[in-house]
Amino acid sequence: MAQQDDKGGKPASTPGRPPITLPGGPLRDDEIPRDPADLFDAIIVDERATGLGVAARPGAIPPMPTMPPMEVDIDEEIELQADEPARPPSRPVPPAPRAPEIKADKPEPSKPAPAPTRPEPSRPFAKLSEPKPAAESGKPAPPTFGAGGLGKSLGSMPMRGVSRPTPALGNTTLIGSGPTAKAPSQPQPAAPGSPLVVPPGRRPDESGTRKTVADDLEVDLESDVPAAAPSIDVLAVTARDGEIDPAVVQAARAEVPRASESATRLSNPDTTPRPGPAAPMPEALRTRLLARGAPPPGPRGQAPSDRSPVPGAPGQVLGDRSSGPAPLAPGEPPRSRTTPMSGPSGVPATGARGPSGPVTRTISSPAMAAENPFLRAAQAQIEAWEAELATQPDLFRAARLSYEIGRLYEYPLGDVVQAGTYYLRAHGLAPEFLPVVRGARRSLLAQKNWSRALPLFDTEIRLTSEQKRKAALLAAKATVLLDGLANDGEARATFAQARDLDPSNVAYLRALEQLDAKAGAWDQLERTTAQLASAVEKDPRLRSALVARRAHLAEVRLKSVGSSVELLETALDLDPAASGAFAALKRLHHGQHRWRELISVLEREAQQLGDPDVRAMSYYRIARLHSERLGSRDKAIAALERSVAESPRYRLVLEELIRLYEAAERYDAMTHTLQALVELLELPSEKISVLYQIGDIVEHRLHNEDEAMEWYEAALEIEPAYRPSLRALSKLLTRKKQWDRLLHMLQAEAEAVNDGTRAAAAYTKMAEIHEVQLEDPERAMEYHSRALTLHPGLATAFKALLRLFAASGRHHELIELLERGIDSAEEDDRRIAYLTRIADLYVDYLNEPVQAAHTYRRILKIDPDHIGAIHALQRACELAGRYKELVEAIELEASKTLDKPRIVQLLHRAGEVLDEKLDDRDGALVRLRRVLEVDPKYAPALASIGRLYHRTGRWDELLHTYERELAITPPGKAAVALLHTMGGLCESRLADTRRAIGCYRNAIEIDAKHGPSLHALQRLLERGKSWQELVDVLEVELRGLSEPRARAQVAYRVGRVYEEHLTDAPRAVVAYQAALQALGDYRPALDGLARVRAALEAWPGVVEDLAQEAATAKDGSLATAALLRAGEVFAEQLGQPERAIAAYERVLEREQGNLAAMLALDALYRQQGMWKSLADLQVRLSKHVGDEGAKVAALRELARLYEGPVGADIDTIRNTYGAVLQRAPTDPVALAGLERLALAGRDDQTLARIDAQIVGMEGEDPTLLGAYYTRLGETLERAGSLQAAAKSYEMALTGDPESLGAILGLVRVSTLIDDPRALAAAKARLAAAERSGETAAGLLVETAKIRLQRLDDPEAATRDLELALERYPDHAEAADMLYKILLMLEQGTRLLEKLSQAAAAARGAERSAALWLRIAELYADELGNLAGGISVLRRVLRDRPRHAPMLLFLADLYNRNAQWGDAAEIYGEILQVASQPDALFTANRNLAGLLADHIGDLPRARQCLEAALQVRPDDRGALLALTDVYARMGDGAAAAETARRLLRASTTIDDRVAAIVHLAHIELHQGRRMQGLEALLSAVALEGPDGVAAGEYAKQVQSADDWELYEQALMRHLQQVAGDDAKLGRAYLELARVQGEAMQRSDKAIATLEFGIAEVKQNLSLRLALGERLRAQGLADQAGAVFRQAAGFYPASPDPWRGLVQCYVDRGKMAEAALGLGPLCVLGAASESDMRALSRMTPKPASAAPNSFAPEVLRTHLDRSQQGAVAEKLINAISLSLSKLYLGDLTRFSVNVKEKITARSGNPLRAFVDKIAGLFGLPDYDLYVYRGAGTTVSLEFGALPVVLVPATVLRLSEPQQAFVIARALAYVQRGLQAVTRFKASELMLILAAAARTAAPNYGSNLADPSALDDLQRRIVKVLGRRERQVLQDVSAEYAQSAPVDFHAWYADLKTTSLRAAALIAADLPSCAALLRQEDQALLYLEGEELVFNSEVIADLLRFWCSEGAIDLRRRTGLLSG
Repeated sequence: MAQQDDKGGKPASTPGRPPITLPGGPLRDDEIPRDPADLFDAIIVDERATGLGVAARPGAIPPMPTMPPMEVDIDEEIELQADEPARPPSRPVPPAPRAPEIKADKPEPSKPAPAPTRPEPSRPFAKLSEPKPAAESGKPAPPTFGAGGLGKSLGSMPMRGVSRPTPALGNTTLIGSGPTAKAPSQPQPAAPGSPLVVPPGRRPDESGTRKTVADDLEVDLESDVPAAAPSIDVLAVTARDGEIDPAVVQAARAEVPRASESATRLSNPDTTPRPGPAAPMPEALRTRLLARGAPPPGPRGQAPSDRSPVPGAPGQVLGDRSSGPAPLAPGEPPRSRTTPMSGPSGVPATGARGPSGPVTRTISSPAMAAENPFLRAAQAQIEAWEAELATQPDLFRAARLSYEIGRLYEYPLGDVVQAGTYYLRAHGLAPEFLPVVRGARRSLLAQKNWSRALPLFDTEIRLTSEQKRKAALLAAKATVLLDGLANDGEARATFAQARDLDPSNVAYLRALEQLDAKAGAWDQLERTTAQLASAVEKDPRLRSALVARRAHLAEVRLKSVGSSVELLETALDLDPAASGAFAALKRLHHGQHRWRELISVLEREAQQLGDPDVRAMSYYRIARLHSERLGSRDKAIAALERSVAESPRYRLVLEELIRLYEAAERYDAMTHTLQALVELLELPSEKISVLYQIGDIVEHRLHNEDEAMEWYEAALEIEPAYRPSLRALSKLLTRKKQWDRLLHMLQAEAEAVNDGTRAAAAYTKMAEIHEVQLEDPERAMEYHSRALTLHPGLATAFKALLRLFAASGRHHELIELLERGIDSAEEDDRRIAYLTRIADLYVDYLNEPVQAAHTYRRILKIDPDHIGAIHALQRACELAGRYKELVEAIELEASKTLDKPRIVQLLHRAGEVLDEKLDDRDGALVRLRRVLEVDPKYAPALASIGRLYHRTGRWDELLHTYERELAITPPGKAAVALLHTMGGLCESRLADTRRAIGCYRNAIEIDAKHGPSLHALQRLLERGKSWQELVDVLEVELRGLSEPRARAQVAYRVGRVYEEHLTDAPRAVVAYQAALQALGDYRPALDGLARVRAALEAWPGVVEDLAQEAATAKDGSLATAALLRAGEVFAEQLGQPERAIAAYERVLEREQGNLAAMLALDALYRQQGMWKSLADLQVRLSKHVGDEGAKVAALRELARLYEGPVGADIDTIRNTYGAVLQRAPTDPVALAGLERLALAGRDDQTLARIDAQIVGMEGEDPTLLGAYYTRLGETLERAGSLQAAAKSYEMALTGDPESLGAILGLVRVSTLIDDPRALAAAKARLAAAERSGETAAGLLVETAKIRLQRLDDPEAATRDLELALERYPDHAEAADMLYKILLMLEQGTRLLEKLSQAAAAARGAERSAALWLRIAELYADELGNLAGGISVLRRVLRDRPRHAPMLLFLADLYNRNAQWGDAAEIYGEILQVASQPDALFTANRNLAGLLADHIGDLPRARQCLEAALQVRPDDRGALLALTDVYARMGDGAAAAETARRLLRASTTIDDRVAAIVHLAHIELHQGRRMQGLEALLSAVALEGPDGVAAGEYAKQVQSADDWELYEQALMRHLQQVAGDDAKLGRAYLELARVQGEAMQRSDKAIATLEFGIAEVKQNLSLRLALGERLRAQGLADQAGAVFRQAAGFYPASPDPWRGLVQCYVDRGKMAEAALGLGPLCVLGAASESDMRALSRMTPKPASAAPNSFAPEVLRTHLDRSQQGAVAEKLINAISLSLSKLYLGDLTRFSVNVKEKITARSGNPLRAFVDKIAGLFGLPDYDLYVYRGAGTTVSLEFGALPVVLVPATVLRLSEPQQAFVIARALAYVQRGLQAVTRFKASELMLILAAAARTAAPNYGSNLADPSALDDLQRRIVKVLGRRERQVLQDVSAEYAQSAPVDFHAWYADLKTTSLRAAALIAADLPSCAALLRQEDQALLYLEGEELVFNSEVIADLLRFWCSEGAIDLRRRTGLLSG
């Protein structure tokens, strides 16, 4: 049944949910993990081996089978009928299809082995030398073995400080479980008759009611995956005797049609070894069994006739009780009953017993036992160990056995009660054995026996030294105390201990945090939070959030504001974007008046804000704090600058910045800021004031008059009559003499003012400029007229007009006459008239104003009151530039008049002259003051005196002047501007704040919206701390504002004054609210309102404001901070956790990864008991924290919640723990949790992964690692991963060498896998446990073979073999292998020692002799110690005097030691005692050699050889020796006859030749020369001219007849080697040599060579020899032809070319000989003289006759074939169309038409190309040189052929240039540039389209017919009528001809062009070098390799000296003669 949660709710597993996927992946069986951690990835199901279908996913291990448990008492008789099959399920389970991704051969279904009719007698041991059946083709069969007495060497359990051996082990079987079905997805009701589960501690029902299993148990598999048919992949093996139980195979196959591959390999019982002898059974147990009714035990292997075979025999299942218990063998230990496993639900057994009480077990149904051999094997193993326990072994052995039993009960049987019982029993015996401690604790925790499990934690903690492991155990204990016993206090103390040991573990700190928060221990909570923040230092965001939370604790709970502030600053240092920290810090710093810290917070907050407007206001607040609170002007300026940079549209900020710039005298920056302010101002009155201010600063502070004039002009553009700007600009323009700009200004002023007097003054000034400066009297008169029109009494203009209207001329004579008249005149009036006339002439006509002035003074002497003279004097002085006299004249006139307006004008004029002309400012001021004394409201005077005061810095007088000017200025914008100017003067120049305030107030009274005045007034009031007045002014400004942002700023300032200076919090709230009404997201107002409300503790208002802020904030971070603060207020101040949760959850909706909100919600969820939400929060937290420890802690807590209050399903919990392991693979909590789930759910896959993970952990106790490795190996074994299982068992034994489970597991799997290392280890361990020495030696030999052949470990193999000889010295194979290996290792001394020991200990005499003989061989052959070998043999022969092999070897050693007599004596002894033919032959043969060669007894030697030949008549060595003996005895006939016997005995040619040569030597030695020669000739006929016989024959030749005989022999040899070209070539060459040299028959030699060439066509040597023969005979022509032909076949060989050159030289054709030197140079075979000759005789490039390379010449002499002739004709027919349709694009080559090189350009390249073009007969072409690389000349279509030469060609030598150009022009000459323009496939389609002109369907199979038709129409459209007719004819011919192979044709054309180009270049080496350069593959090749690898260069070489090339050279003039 499916497991349910603690509440009985939903099932623990969900159908369709895949099993947890942990790190790692599947391994194939052939991939053996070499590292413990790699075992983690080896947990798969090998479907090829098991035949299982797909379970949850490919490669997943299916869970254990689900069976309803039933309870039995072990003391009751239980009969499981083996012959009654288990009932099938109610519905059939179809077999699963094979997984599609597994590509393996389908295993053949194994046939069940028939049960034998009678039991076979058991054999003690299986002989290892017997042939072993192969399980599969190509794979070795698993070796059989015997394991009698295996328990002897299994060792004892290692205890701390004690190691004692254990008694022998009884029966042991395979551990594990077989194929299983998935647990039902829903809880199933108990079937009738289902077992009653009794809680622990209660006795089972003793009513005697039979408990049965439901017959129709239904197994629910995966919903969408077909069920897998059950199968068995590993068979039960009894470790006691190494026997495979075939009954298990038969039982499994009765249910399963397809068994696993591993089962198939071992299914034949006939190939399995039989059990060996068993250990004796204790007599007490034997008596007890007999007393209970058991039959008396009989001999092992003999069963009574009415009983089944003994356990382990074929046909019986272990534990079968069908006919009573099986008989016991003598001495066999008792076997307990089989108790199948309990169900997978994890419910412990209901009964329990003490050490002596009965044990009630939960077992499976019989069907389950039949289906699951692993579980039956585990049951059987438990019975065997229980039987051994009954013998009362020593304590250590009992502890080990109890532990192993408990381990099997825990898994795979799943009986936690029994497991706990045995674990605790083992713990009592071995209290410090860690696997026992941990196993007992697991079992108790599974039973929820918390109290009893706690001491076991303490035990392991005490035994653990590693700090982190100790901490993990303490944490696990604390979790039990907390969750199991609800003991918060002890849990907290235990967690604290764990924390002290592992301070950086986040999980421990989180647990402490939760406990402290729950208990309200705020001090401890603060410290814990501090430690937690330190632990997550790798995650700055999380650490920041924790520090912020700690700050909140310090503020709210601990009331430590200072600590809170420091912590919040730390939080921001860690995470600049920490949510809520800024708001809290601002609040705290402001409350504590920590302005510097507040500034820092504002700066950091500004950096995090996204809205530039908000950032700007933050910087403004920073500036105010610097300025007002800290008095740091520079920092305030910097902050304001940053504010302006963020958002320049805040006027408030700009004005504050201007003020600070002015105070700091940073006038340049001030002007820039004023410019920005101008951009914001809208009222003209405000703008002109600021513009004038800019100009004033630029002029007087920055001294930039030009820029100042621009600003003054800008102000005048808005208000042309603005006096301050007019005064300043007028002065500057006059100084700069910029009259046009000054005239423009005066014109604008005159037109703008309403005062006529002021306008007349402006026009008068303009007239003066035109008259005096510009010398334009006409314009001057015009403006004087305008002035008089506006002001008729203006004397200045009147006088000027009189002057200007006067005419000019030559009047000196007139003046002289007038002077005489004056002298003669007596009346004053006449003299005055004459003088007046003279003065007028001086002024008006003669332009002598000085003389005129003098004349006017004369008049005044006559009449001092003469007004006309006074006026004229003024005019004359002004014209003469005598301004001081002018001032005197003006003052004289003023003193003479009584008209006040006239006096005012004159004095003002005098002041202006003094100021402007004489620069006498004091004098000017005196006159101007007199003006104002006469007329205080005279505006021009006021303006002039103001200008003078400003210029001289007399600010008081200037202010007084402004006041007078103000008095005459009507109210309006001009008055406002003047008042603002006056206020600025009072503020900046006079430092009179009171008067400045008054001016600003007056300005505001006129214009309440005048910003500059308002802001200046506010600034002064703020400076004077007149806060109430400041508020009044701000409210005035506020009433006049309508723009929201401006209103918000002013209202905020009002609120700030109320809050900070007037301490009126309610009004501050009103002001801040007004600011927010204007601008809802105005950050300063929001902060201020929050501060004030917090100070008033108006928390409802605070949260309302925060809600509003969160809703309206544009910046997301601000909204988040508002919600966080609202959550804090709800939770801490208002006590409303629900609303706090809502606020924090809104934060997470906005920002999913906000850690501050998550941490706050964590505490709130726990407080409210919202466990599901808390679990979801842990999921979110694990995703968003960066610290791996924090992730792990969150996932741990999530798993704890899932297992606790949330009650999630098992898969979810499993996945959660898996997620922990993905991040922390060694996390003890996750590993323990998954282990707990796997054990409870019978999940092999998960358990194996967890075990693999645990064993990979460093520092774990070795015995613990051994336990986990053992369990992992068993799981892997059940899964079919046998190789990985073997590795796991090996690792288990490394940690725990005495592990019984690991030893037995290794023995099992080592017989089934093909892993050499595991197999060697298994066999070695098996050998160590084997009692039989012979069998053990055999196993060790097999181990040595594996180590040597597959592991390449000769040293280990040597040790195995030495051990084998120690165990069984008679083992021949061990000795042989040891001999070879140690010799290979060059360890002869060691070998001698080991072989001597074995020889001395060997039991068999023959074996001992063989070993001694091997020792002697070792001495003599390997160690070179002949004396030592002789000594050994002589010593051994004393006991074995007739041992023939030993005597033979002793004789051989004597022989080798030159002890000939001793050797002969021993050989004689051998002949007397030996009876074997081989020994007799060897003795006779060797004795004959001694007698003949050393003793000299030839007759006796002959007798010995004849005796030897009687044994082996055809032995060639004996025959050859006998032949030599006969020869030495002088018996030639006998020697010859023996030699003939030798020849008859020879079977191979080499042997026959050797025999013949030997016979020939005998014949020759005996003087029979002819017979000897005949023999040699027969040998020559056999082996040819290269053999020994030919050389011997040459030595014996004496006459020509002898050579004729040799010639005949060679001819016979030619017949024999027909078909072998190599031998034929050598034979023909030798034959021709003999004929030509020895026989002097050159004609015959030539004929032979010709015949040889005809037969062997590809033999260069024959051709060269023939050429040399012909040349020697004077047949140079024929020799040249032969050499030329040879060069054609072998162009890469220099010899044919050298021969050809010599032939030309012989014929006197030196030019042709020079041609032949070209290939020699290319091949690198030319000498220096050859090179000089070639250089001297090579013609210049392009020296042929013009038009000599016509198209017909190329076709005739250069074309290789004519296959493309018709295509060439068709191309020429459509050439016009091609040139127009595919016109060349010169832009591709970066050239244009203007760069064409014409014939008249004089370009040397054009001349060179013209010369080559002339050879081809090309009339004209277009030539370009483009900037490109390479050596290929490109061709394009055009009106003329376009030739494009890359610039790199110009760097080539002249022959190479000729080559590349001629190569291209060869195509042009034939009209084939299309070949270079198109690919072969493209040109084929073009010609196909053209062919459709005559054949409309042509080429339809090549391309789209419509496309071809379209191209055909385009081709024809271009052509004229005549060309179309030609196309018609040619296209018809093309269509009817055979298809052209375009690729071959392209290759032919390339060859033609290269040949023509090479001829024209006339330099073959240069051409070859260029071709080599063009082909990257040839770049590093030279000489013969170059020609051999380049067919192009090889073709050039062949063509270069061909007859056609030479003939063409003669035709073209390249070669004479």
